[in-house]
Amino acid sequence: MTDIVRTAPAATPLVGQAADPAALTQALETLMHFGALMLRAGNAAFRVHQWMNRLARAMGIDALAIHIAIGGGMTATARRGSEHVTLASEIAPLGINASRLGLLEHLACEARPGLTTAELAAKLKAIEAEPPFYSLAVTAAAVGAASGAFSFLNSGGPSEIVAAFIGGAVGQSLRSLLFRYRFNQYAVTALCAVVASGVYVLVAHALAGAGLPVSPHAAGFISSALFLVPGFPLIAGLLDLVQH
Repeated sequence: MTDIVRTAPAATPLVGQAADPAALTQALETLMHFGALMLRAGNAAFRVHQWMNRLARAMGIDALAIHIAIGGGMTATARRGSEHVTLASEIAPLGINASRLGLLEHLACEARPGLTTAELAAKLKAIEAEPPFYSLAVTAAAVGAASGAFSFLNSGGPSEIVAAFIGGAVGQSLRSLLFRYRFNQYAVTALCAVVASGVYVLVAHALAGAGLPVSPHAAGFISSALFLVPGFPLIAGLLDLVQH
């Protein structure tokens, strides 16, 4: 959802430049849509600034000021000739989508002067329509394998590896499904941590009941929630800190 906060003409219009606040508003809305997609795909805020400014220049916007809040909000002010427009938009939920990120960066790199709002909107719509690079089942299996491998590296036995695999896969599946419905990312993280670790405990208990040895240490328990470690967002956050 994007809200118009303010639209104010400059005191003195520029000679020979027509004022069209509606067109500028539409252009800024589309630019913010681009920025929101980049942030939801896991890009660093300073890079979102760079790409949005590049697109703004291609669209004939004279100046663009952007503020991105940690909580998942964006405010932007654009100036074209004698017109100024300020919009605010909610960004959440944030996530990771490297393939979409690559498509968006390629779009910005290929932008040339004369880019229209309709052209950019159409390209963004096509990118959003792209199916996920990997299916939910493949992603869950990969996360489960990583959780099991992490348990093994921390001296977990076969039972701990199996339990961590199942816990991680179930937790990742639940997180992906909830994010599709745009639930609050903090609530989703807390819920998935409880579910993943709970599944680990249940599986480990079942294996122990079947007579298989299960070690009491926490390596497998922690490994089941490995998918919650913010690797991609952590690097993006550190990059933003370095830039500032």
